[in-house]
Amino acid sequence: YFSDHPLSPYRSLIEARRLADTARVRESKDGAELVLIGMVASIKTITDRNGRPMAFVTLEDFAGSVEGVTFADLYERNRAALVQGAILETRARVSVREDEDPKLVFQTIRAIAAGDTSPAQAVHIDLTEAPGNVSLEMLRDLLSRHPGESPVYFHVRSESNTAKTQIRARRLLVRLSDELVSELKARLGERAVSLVHGEREAVPF
Repeated sequence: YFSDHPLSPYRSLIEARRLADTARVRESKDGAELVLIGMVASIKTITDRNGRPMAFVTLEDFAGSVEGVTFADLYERNRAALVQGAILETRARVSVREDEDPKLVFQTIRAIAAGDTSPAQAVHIDLTEAPGNVSLEMLRDLLSRHPGESPVYFHVRSESNTAKTQIRARRLLVRLSDELVSELKARLGERAVSLVHGEREAVPF
């Protein structure tokens, strides 16, 4: 590139979220799941054995490039985003075969808008999905060990109300990392923890 890399505006977002890159793909074992942001360098559309369109997509980042496959269901849901030059965030499974470069099997795809460079992705903790013996003190201690810039939201349900209420922990900001997310999911369960872009109105906690 004669000027900045097309991903340059997203460098702080990638670094803040400690996302994988194509170099890590090449070092990963078969079946590993990674989240990365890259630019669509090329795309080749074919039809599967059922006559449905699917695509081979080459993603490029600061460390190189990697080819990934987008099967029919995912391709149909994200057809508009899969164009050359698009910036995508994807969760993918690494596929390693003997005598071949590692490839990706895309699980989710999200197009990143031109202005979407903020690292402030929010952590949502759904206490209605967590074990009943989880203490808020334990959660505060755990989250406080990972200070950063991302807000934390708790989802709760009162005894008299079947609807869930979302509460932002105003004084808790965390640094997102695989370590934090893994520890939260180990203590609370997979369904209780999610990462969401955007913020809501703060409520004292």
